[in-house]
Amino acid sequence: MSTGGHLVDGDIALDGAPPPSPAPAVSGSNRKYIIVLAVLLFVVTSVDFSVMAQASGWKISSNDLTRPVTPPAFTPSAPTPSSPPISAPTPSAPKILPFNSIAFMGDSLTRYQYLSLAYFVTHDTWIDPRTKPNLVVEKDYASWKAFYNATNTAYAGFERCDCYRSQKWDKAAKTVTENRYYVAPHWNLYYIQAFGSIPSKGNWNPQAVPSTQPPFELNASFMWDYDWPNTILNHVALLRPKPQWVVLNAGIWKNDFNNIEYRNRVIQATRDAGIKSIWKTTT
Repeated sequence: MSTGGHLVDGDIALDGAPPPSPAPAVSGSNRKYIIVLAVLLFVVTSVDFSVMAQASGWKISSNDLTRPVTPPAFTPSAPTPSSPPISAPTPSAPKILPFNSIAFMGDSLTRYQYLSLAYFVTHDTWIDPRTKPNLVVEKDYASWKAFYNATNTAYAGFERCDCYRSQKWDKAAKTVTENRYYVAPHWNLYYIQAFGSIPSKGNWNPQAVPSTQPPFELNASFMWDYDWPNTILNHVALLRPKPQWVVLNAGIWKNDFNNIEYRNRVIQATRDAGIKSIWKTTT
């Protein structure tokens, strides 16, 4: 899986070229640009960032990106008393980064990038690939409900998951939802499920995400149901806190992005929403 990209009118367009070789460690005014590049490389590649960093010879620790803070309760309230016992790590505060609010749209490939970054932000370390069951391998769990519960619990009460999927696969994805809302001090991360040309859907108002985690149960009367451009305009852009960046990836699903008119609609939607966009290719 590889990506490359360049800036176009304030957005990032990926052209398949390999990313530039990282420069040697620097200090002073150039440092913040190195940190920004590091995080952008995380969201535009499907390779785990920690593995990529080691392979590239970079020596970037969590202390380079963040410093510890004491978090208040999840906005607007703390997790339910019935939630499973969890540790309560302190999400790190951005030290240099000019942005700390990112939305992801796509299929499971993009979901796992969200889960990995949210775990790092929560625990100040990357998910250990040797861990079983693993948070980024849904097949390690006995059911989708078990997977949703485990991944949601791992984020110390900062995530709400509008999630349901039956064990029998619905080819049209008519009842499948997985929209995740991570709101913590200094970091806001969102994942909106998008299966190619199948409309995204959900049960929650983007400005009124539940204060406690509801059960992972079927609710077929969805509150919203949109294509990509309208999901960006009518859901992502209305999230609070509003994301500064949106990472888009069609993944392995049949989609409409070969249609230039549709692509332009998506681009225009991000600009109308006032959100910078990153298009992540899948190879």
